[in-house]
Amino acid sequence: MFRSAPGTATLAGLSAAAMLLLAGCGGAENGPVIGAPAQAAPSAPGASASLTLAVLQQQLSSQLSAAGQTGSDPEFAQFTSEVDALLNDQSLLASERISGLQQLGSTEASKLEGELSNLIGQVESDSALTSEQRFDIEEVIRSVDDELQALSAKIAADSLADVLRSDVLNVDSSTLVDAVVEPVVHIAIGAGDLLSEADLMSGQVQNLSDQISPTATNQQTESGLVSSIQADIAAMNATGSSVFTQVLEITPAGYPGNQATLNTLKADVTNADNGAAASGRNDVSQLQTCLTDDKTTQSC
Repeated sequence: MFRSAPGTATLAGLSAAAMLLLAGCGGAENGPVIGAPAQAAPSAPGASASLTLAVLQQQLSSQLSAAGQTGSDPEFAQFTSEVDALLNDQSLLASERISGLQQLGSTEASKLEGELSNLIGQVESDSALTSEQRFDIEEVIRSVDDELQALSAKIAADSLADVLRSDVLNVDSSTLVDAVVEPVVHIAIGAGDLLSEADLMSGQVQNLSDQISPTATNQQTESGLVSSIQADIAAMNATGSSVFTQVLEITPAGYPGNQATLNTLKADVTNADNGAAASGRNDVSQLQTCLTDDKTTQSC
């Protein structure tokens, strides 16, 4: 992406950089269109043989970590200064400044298109998500992509410097890919993973429950574990469903007021992972141990 050197960079340097952009970057102004990356086979939660509680725990932790690393765009202030420096560079002809700004906007839009495409790939590669969950998350991403495409087309047609400046800056400030879209997607995937883990755990506890003998040494303990796991599953489902619905309603238009809501929803999934999900995993493991001990009449 076109970035000015900090400190003592001169206007002449900016002029040269702008001319190099014009000479060397003749790509389409609209940038890449988000296509459909290679799609993972749609699957219901718990359907894939590769999904285990440990795998789902790792997937969820990764999404929560990624959500925590986004939420701002530290490059935007620098980008704004580059736009203004190019616009005010009197060593360039007016037409050259217009062309330079159009190329700068196109380059920035292409960068964001790449980030959105990467998010689509993450959604498609998460085998814990259902087809419906993938569709809902991708709708959010594609709506922002549509806005980027519209802005790119407008920038290519702009002929007034003030209008062009506003449109170029809107590539970042109105789409908020880094500040809003990325954390929304990561939290939504995390909520989907939580729901998938609850579904998988439900199947496991049903299978283990069927193995409990009314005369087994550990029958009372095992029945208590089943009840505890079922309560954990209910809590995981409640949190996962609520967060998934709420987070996909967050849009760039609500920034920065919606940041508190984003943080709360991320905390909800984190707490569910560390609380009900962790408790359920431990109880499933303990229940398996107790059933094994029954075979030797050993108390678990």
